[in-house]
Amino acid sequence: MAIFRIKLSLILTYFVFAILLNSVGTVILQVIHTYQITKEAASVLEGFKDIPIAVVSFLIAAWLPRLGYKNAMLIGVSLLLLGCLLMPVLPSFWTTKLLFLLVGASFALVKVSVYASIGVITQNQAEHASLLNTIEGFFMLGVLSGYWFFAYFMDPLNPASDSWLQLALFVSASSRFKPRPQ
Repeated sequence: MAIFRIKLSLILTYFVFAILLNSVGTVILQVIHTYQITKEAASVLEGFKDIPIAVVSFLIAAWLPRLGYKNAMLIGVSLLLLGCLLMPVLPSFWTTKLLFLLVGASFALVKVSVYASIGVITQNQAEHASLLNTIEGFFMLGVLSGYWFFAYFMDPLNPASDSWLQLALFVSASSRFKPRPQ
């Protein structure tokens, strides 16, 4: 049962990150309307997500085993929770940048930890490949479902509405109540 909970935690964690990591295009359109900023200004959000992934992945690669995979995942999910909670509380373009910075840094922690954990909790090469493929499959489901989640929270009659910020509360709730690895 404990291994099942760990696998479920890894799958759900990746699913939640997929929603946010692949929402940049939608969020760029929303911040243009909601905060009345230029397309050029909004386009920096992609960098706020991608650069922290590269930097944090590079910096923590050798240090992560000492921190512990579980601790790294908990830190990553906690940072994600913080960023998501700030979005509707302090709605601004600055907060959106901070969210994507936290999403990128958190994903770097989580991705390295998830891949390493797969090797720890599987018994053989076939089980390893199966779990890895399942996690990556759920990542793609998260990518696809992210569009539906955003569509549900957006107001098509008022493009400048900030109703889409409520999605961050939904994501923060889902990141808070996931089973945690033992």
